[in-house]
Parts: sequence; C-alpha cells; structure tokens
Amino acid sequence: MEITKCTGGKCPLKPGCMRYTAKDTDLQSYMNPPFEIIDGEILCRMFWGQENENLLQTLRSITLGKEK
Repeated sequence: MEITKCTGGKCPLKPGCMRYTAKDTDLQSYMNPPFEIIDGEILCRMFWGQENENLLQTLRSITLGKEK
C-alpha cells in the first residue's frame, strides 16, 4: 500500500500511527508531523490509527465483493 508517511519528529502519537509505522515502499513520500496541541489535547488531522485501518479493510472487502 502506498501512503504518504510521516517522519514522526517529536509527535507523541507516532507509535500508534500507520503513517509512521508502515513499511517504506520503493518510491516513498514523506511529510513532517502536522500534530498540534489544543487545550492540552494532542490532535493530528493526518493520524491513521487502527480504527482507520479497520475501516479501510472493510471498504476494500466491500469493493472487491468479499463482504463479511
């Protein structure tokens, strides 16, 4: 799967984010971590956690006709 990966930097969310933990592809593109802290909460609009991955897998199954 090709995604734009995150370099991680000082982002505290990186251990649970696919954009940081995914394996590199041959022609990998990267972005700097776009996280911010608002009212003490860490937010990243590009975060790709397990919930997002589960949704992607479900959508792939549906489009390929392999719905559970």
